[in-house]
Amino acid sequence: MISGATSLGMKAVMWAFVFPFVVLLVSLFVAMYFTGGDEAVSSIASLCMLIPYYLILFFCREKFRRTFVFVLESINN
Repeated sequence: MISGATSLGMKAVMWAFVFPFVVLLVSLFVAMYFTGGDEAVSSIASLCMLIPYYLILFFCREKFRRTFVFVLESINN
């Protein structure tokens, strides 16, 4: 069984799902505004905004490696 602090799990969910979703939505609305409502261009631009987000996460992986520590425990207690 893998165990870790609940707060670490919540942080992992925030970094993996919530923040990218916010980046996606904000960039979509901004792109819709600047493209005059062109959905195709706006959606492509919005998806492209996730590339820098995940690159930043990739370059900060050592910090995350020190922050997110999980422990393997035997389930045969």
